[in-house]
Amino acid sequence: MRAGVFRCEVIARCLESQGEWVLASRSVGSPRLALRWLQEWAGRLAETPGSEGGESSPSSLHGWPADRRHREGRAALLAAGRPVRFLVDVVDRMGGGGGTVAVRYTLSCRPILPARSLRPMPEEFPEAV
Repeated sequence: MRAGVFRCEVIARCLESQGEWVLASRSVGSPRLALRWLQEWAGRLAETPGSEGGESSPSSLHGWPADRRHREGRAALLAAGRPVRFLVDVVDRMGGGGGTVAVRYTLSCRPILPARSLRPMPEEFPEAV
């Protein structure tokens, strides 16, 4: 696997209010470390108290990182310079009132390209003034 810099993020989105929160982010040096970090966060989210079961429940967060073949495929995508992400929709209980809200967790990672791999700006674009 190719070494480099990989930016990982865990984002929570409230589907009803359209709010969005970055729960965690980190830069790591390899696809393997990126997937390990995402796997740790998947485990944390799966253990969140107040989440209700269902097909797209936190239990799917346990299955994703445990699937070796899936993980190796994602590592190959990262090594090839492609981003990866995993989405899970969860119904969480909020506050003491017993109300529920739909939350989408996005666990993602993208390679950060080194400056030498970027192309120079074409001549026809004037410099900013």
